[in-house]
Amino acid sequence: MNILKQLSLSANHGTTVLSDKIHSLNFIELKHQVELRVTFLKTQNVKVLGLFLDNGIDWVLFDLAAQQLEIICIPIPLFFSHDQRDHAIKSANIDCVISNIQGLVFEQSCTSKIFNSQFAINDNISQKNMLYSYQLHKNNIAKYPENTQKVTFTSGSTGDPKGVCLSRNNQVKVAMSLMQVIDIKAPKHLCLLPLSILLENIAGVYAPLLAGGSVVVLPQSEYGFSGSQLKDISALLTAITTYQPNSLILVPELLLVLVMACKSGWQAPKSLKFIAVGGAHIASELLIQASEIGLPVYQGYGLSECGSVVSLNTPNNNHINSAGAVLPHLSAEVIEGELVVKGDLYLGYLNQPDSWGKNKVFTGDLVNLTNNFLSIKGRKNNLLISTFGRNINPEWPESLLFSTGVFKQCIVLGDQKPYCIALLLPIEHTSEKQIEAVISAINLKLPDYAKIINWIILDKPFTASNGLFTSNNRPKRNAIYHHFLSEIEALYINDSKHSKTNFNETA
Repeated sequence: MNILKQLSLSANHGTTVLSDKIHSLNFIELKHQVELRVTFLKTQNVKVLGLFLDNGIDWVLFDLAAQQLEIICIPIPLFFSHDQRDHAIKSANIDCVISNIQGLVFEQSCTSKIFNSQFAINDNISQKNMLYSYQLHKNNIAKYPENTQKVTFTSGSTGDPKGVCLSRNNQVKVAMSLMQVIDIKAPKHLCLLPLSILLENIAGVYAPLLAGGSVVVLPQSEYGFSGSQLKDISALLTAITTYQPNSLILVPELLLVLVMACKSGWQAPKSLKFIAVGGAHIASELLIQASEIGLPVYQGYGLSECGSVVSLNTPNNNHINSAGAVLPHLSAEVIEGELVVKGDLYLGYLNQPDSWGKNKVFTGDLVNLTNNFLSIKGRKNNLLISTFGRNINPEWPESLLFSTGVFKQCIVLGDQKPYCIALLLPIEHTSEKQIEAVISAINLKLPDYAKIINWIILDKPFTASNGLFTSNNRPKRNAIYHHFLSEIEALYINDSKHSKTNFNETA
């Protein structure tokens, strides 16, 4: 079972299914372009394909070609550091990397060829059409579970990126489950997140296509992103207005951007029917704000080991205080407070045979499960225990802080300490007096043991590139704690009102 075969059964062959700023492809053209890439990969005798590409039509076409050819495809995020990129290539024994970047240097010796990416008969050959195929000399033997077709690398909380191995059938099954529960006919989806993130790949490309819809893929710079950071909010809003999508996938930070924009006068397109948001704990206050201004936002939950999505709220089945109902191809139970997922899951981790063949995933997330709906309380290993013996899930006060719209990022700490503190990255032009007022208001919603007593103001964000966030925008709490250890300890020792540190000096 693969996406292209399923599309042949569901797509309207004459309508656009894939487009960017310049080109558009109907199903017949899409199939032809995939076949061209299949031929190219066959000629190069590729067995393990790495995609080091920005969002665009070619990303999707090579991904589908790898599925069609039944070879392993490994997306490599552009925001990976050189060390992370080289670790992924070496550990997976990638023998070909497709990129639009000329002159890439790898640990392995390699030769490069040019692939002319032409989407229409009358395309003129130009630099914009050129992709570079780097043929790498293998230097080790990677160990893959049987039936591996895609490996998604997630950096987790510590160490080198870890390869999650997925079958082709699993990817299609998750996409079909999403198509079934969202139930929007022929949706137009605008991909905002990097396609190298499994969620956008499966829920943002496969699911809309299988529903008879179309997908718009643009380079991240078109949305105002530089690396993994949003630098130009107006570019993001302009793109959404211009392309009038029916669906989007957002992380909480991007949802906050849209909410604040609407409050400042931006009109969200009336075409929007479904905005999925996930990736971190979201305060119900933010979801309520979004709903009140007319944004059709639905919270979900997932992880790579489950093919990116486990549960999702939908227009027909929405509980705003939950992360949605478990998808129909999965089942879930709670063991000692921890969510355990069963069903069609990942095959195991790359080069870790002991992880292969499992029929359940212990997620590490603390949840409530009621009538098949999940409510996420926080990470099991993130639990803070104060010196007074109180248990605190840091995601709780963090989500309240984040929902105010005053902070771009916030991390709450306080394990084995008498009270909680926060590391805060405020939005531009926020005064210390405003920060104090916001924290005072938030503390009114928290019990004594979870109140934010002191804080550190940051000048630079946590990112995957500086090693303090994972590739899917989750904080590496242990790394953050040790990175700011001296400032944190000084905060408790001095017991001052609050302290400001210059992130540029410490990162």
